[in-house]
Amino acid sequence: MAQNNNIVRSNPLHQNYKYIAVIFVVVAFLLILGVTYLALSKVTITLKAKDSQVTHSFNLTVAQEPQNSTSTNVIISGKIMSQKSKADNQFFIDSDKEAADFSEGEVVLYNDRPVAQTLVAKTRLLTAAGILFRLQNEVTIPPNGTTRAKIIADAKGSAGNIPPSSFTIPGLNTNLQRVVYAKSETGMVGGMRKIGVLQLDDVEKAEKDLKEKAIGKYITEIFQSIGDDRLVLIASKAVLNDVAKDKEIGEEIDTFTLSGNLSLTAVLADKEEILNIAKEKIKEANGAKAEFINVDPSSIKYDLIEINKEKQEAIFKIEIAGLLTLDPNKDIFDKNLLVGFTEEDLKLYFSQFESVDDVDVKFEPFWVKKVPILKDHIIIEVK
Repeated sequence: MAQNNNIVRSNPLHQNYKYIAVIFVVVAFLLILGVTYLALSKVTITLKAKDSQVTHSFNLTVAQEPQNSTSTNVIISGKIMSQKSKADNQFFIDSDKEAADFSEGEVVLYNDRPVAQTLVAKTRLLTAAGILFRLQNEVTIPPNGTTRAKIIADAKGSAGNIPPSSFTIPGLNTNLQRVVYAKSETGMVGGMRKIGVLQLDDVEKAEKDLKEKAIGKYITEIFQSIGDDRLVLIASKAVLNDVAKDKEIGEEIDTFTLSGNLSLTAVLADKEEILNIAKEKIKEANGAKAEFINVDPSSIKYDLIEINKEKQEAIFKIEIAGLLTLDPNKDIFDKNLLVGFTEEDLKLYFSQFESVDDVDVKFEPFWVKKVPILKDHIIIEVK
C-alpha cells in the first residue's frame, strides 16, 4: 500500500535559521540594553569645598638697575637711597619720683609810655596772689609797645605753677607800675619735675626713638623728591654711630640729650608688582590640587636680608598668606581615573584633597552603581 505524501519531514536548514534568528534577537537586545545603559547612566559628584590657609615665602631682589643684576632671585626695579646726617634730641626719664624745681614760662611786657623802658635781668614780677618771679634776661620795651620775655619763679615748688596771670613790677615807682606791667598768655610750669636714675635701657630706648624719627623725616623728604605714587617704602635701616649723651649712667636726672651720626638707607619699590609676583608664587607652590582664589594683601611681609650699597640692591624674604579652595570653573580632576568607581571608592579618592570637605554621590538611573565609562556622563560640581 502506498505511503502518504503529505507527511511533513524535518528540515535541518530551516531549523538553523531559527537558531540564528534567536541569537540575533538576543544580541540585538543586549546591544540595545548596553547602548541604553551607556546613554542613560550618569553620576553627579558634588564636592563641598573647604578653604585652607596657606603661606608661602620666596626671596626677592630689589635693584636700582635690574638689567645689570646677577641675582638668582626674582628681580624687580626699585630705589636704594642712602644718607648720612647728625642727629640729637632731648629725652625724658620715666619715673614716679618728684622733686621741687623753679617754675618758668613767658610773659608779654607792656609799656604804655612814649619812651622806651629797660628792665634789667632779675627784675621782679609779682602776681596779685604774691607769687614772685624774675626776668631771666635784660629787656627793653619799645615806646607804646610790647615785648616777650622769659621769667622764672623766685622759689622752688608747685606754688609757681600758676595759670595765665597779670604781673606788677614792684621795683618801679607806683606811677610807673600802672603803665609798665606784664601778662602771661600761658601758665607757668616746672615747679615739680619727675626725676629718675639714668639706666642703660633709657639710652637704648632713646637710640631707637632717635633712629625712628630720623628715618621718618628722611622718608618724607624722599617721597617729596621722587614724586612717584607707585613706590612705597619696603624697608629701612638706620645705624647710629659715635653715640654721645650729656648725662652718665646712674645719674639722677629728669632729662638727657642723646646725639650721634646717623647712616640711613631706604628701599622703595612698587608694592603692587611685589603682590602680583607673590600671588603667582603661591599658585605655583600649590600646583593643581586647588586653585588660589583669595590672597590677603595685608598679610605680605618683607624681611630684609641684605642691603648691598655698592650694587644698589636689597634682598628680601617675602612671605604671603592666602586661602586655597576648589575652583568650580576649572577642571582639575582626571575623570578617566574615576571610571568603575563605586560611591565608597569616590569618597575615598576625594578624601585625599585638603580642599574637599565632603562628597555627595548620585547615580542615575537607580540601577547604576558604578561610574560610567563616558566622560560626558561624569559630572563634578563644586559648592
